[in-house]
Amino acid sequence: METKVETYDGCQQGAQVVSYSVKGGGNTWPGGEQYEVEKQVGKTSQDLNANETIWSFLASKKIAAKSGTDSGPSAK
Repeated sequence: METKVETYDGCQQGAQVVSYSVKGGGNTWPGGEQYEVEKQVGKTSQDLNANETIWSFLASKKIAAKSGTDSGPSAK
């Protein structure tokens, strides 16, 4: 199996798109267990760990808190 990674820059607001293609992979979770026989779902790639890849992406992002949403209801 082969994993191809393509990165696209220059998107709106400085966003970046990264596409992962697993050649020869089945309908399975890359880096996971072969949960069904290959004949039914295809091969599970161990070339890429989807859990680590997704976590690395999410851990690098910061979400700004909206002002005024952290406080409780105001007293009248």
